[in-house]
Amino acid sequence: MSCAHLFGGEWVRVRHVPAGNVWHQATDDLAGTDVYGIEGVDSAPWSVNFASKLPAGCTYSEFLFSTGDCTKWLAATTDAVIGSAYQNELRPILASSDNASNYSARWYNRGSNNPEDPWISIIDHHDASAVGKMMYGESSWSGHTNSIQLSGADVYIRDPDCSSAQPSMTPSKSAQPSSEPSLVPSKSTQPSSEPSMTPSESVQPSSQPSLMPSESIQPSSEPSSDPSSEPSSMPSCSPSSAPTESPSTKFGVNLFYPLWTNG
Repeated sequence: MSCAHLFGGEWVRVRHVPAGNVWHQATDDLAGTDVYGIEGVDSAPWSVNFASKLPAGCTYSEFLFSTGDCTKWLAATTDAVIGSAYQNELRPILASSDNASNYSARWYNRGSNNPEDPWISIIDHHDASAVGKMMYGESSWSGHTNSIQLSGADVYIRDPDCSSAQPSMTPSKSAQPSSEPSLVPSKSTQPSSEPSMTPSESVQPSSQPSLMPSESIQPSSEPSSDPSSEPSSMPSCSPSSAPTESPSTKFGVNLFYPLWTNG
């Protein structure tokens, strides 16, 4: 069961101990460097490298400690939990299953001489064990286990300054477009209608030619004058008529005057 939805969500589970009478196997004082078991196989203890579970550039700054059934939990900053050594001192809590507002409780983080530390609890350490509100311990310690005997316990991390505790990078829009291209083929490629200009009438005439062949080629009627007909009248000057003036006196010269006459 995942408790990643608690207190704003976006938590990443990084460490688990199954139900039983011993605490987490790790001895790294919650530094997140101990790696063991198989992640997600909750029948046995497991832990992953904390930093490897966040996107590049993100640094976890908050912890969530919870029982396996999510009924008991608390959230605190990494600075409050491991920022310094402390012994039975009040440490700030962001929220818990007991209190949705900020408050403080007394914890222990005494360093390498106490491999079971840090001890993290919903209420003061000396009161938490008896009522099953101890939330974290290390080194497979067998004390203060009332809270984990039914469902075990888990550790989660997150960076609230990152958009998501899980890697947020998805394929870019250039690789996977979110929509169809906004640019459609131009009208010059795909005309929206039939061409407005039809073939020229000189190529495909819309009607028969309006100009008929000339009447000189195909006369509209018979000639008005029959060339084979006889003249309607005789010539006005008959060649057979006698001249009105004798040829001999034409021009006042007697053409018959003998040239051989002397005198």
